[in-house]
Amino acid sequence: MKKKWQRENGFTLVELMIVIAIIGILAVIAIPQINSFRIKGFNASALSDLKNAFSSEAAIFTVASQYGVSGQAQPPGTDPVAPKDTGVLSIGGGATLNGLLTTLSDGTAKQEPLSIGNGVSLGAITNEIPAAGLTATTFIVQSKHLNGDTTYAMDVDSANVYQNDKLIKAGVAMELNNVVKPTLNNDDFNGTANWSVR
Repeated sequence: MKKKWQRENGFTLVELMIVIAIIGILAVIAIPQINSFRIKGFNASALSDLKNAFSSEAAIFTVASQYGVSGQAQPPGTDPVAPKDTGVLSIGGGATLNGLLTTLSDGTAKQEPLSIGNGVSLGAITNEIPAAGLTATTFIVQSKHLNGDTTYAMDVDSANVYQNDKLIKAGVAMELNNVVKPTLNNDDFNGTANWSVR
């Protein structure tokens, strides 16, 4: 008695190889898109923090009649640390609050807390060290996310938001030596190499 050859259920080798090829093609297309969306999200976080810091400068000016520099502010209820230098960077995600620091006309320190996103470096720089006897009359703010690929900036003398995607690449924090120094009544980013209006 002969048994008829029965086909077993399952996929052939050719069918499996076609499925693997399709998955490979989709992965080649999708992975760069996912990375692009992630970097755009990181850049958006830096841009949002930049605009918040710009608004906070206006708030601190109404109280102190001068602008503030970025730094590590102390928790509410304690005396803030007086700013000692311009160009201090605040890195978001730390245990302490980040803020703008300045000095009032009576010599006491004033802080304006900032909420800075995790991984965002932000620098608010004034033309003078905001201390008793020195008045900070202009400022710029720059920000960049550690995993972003664009540095953003605003100058109080201009309504523009500037961007620079050639200054620093992804995976590198903003450094002080790359921060433009502010000049009174001058748009410090207009016409500066690699900076363009967003």
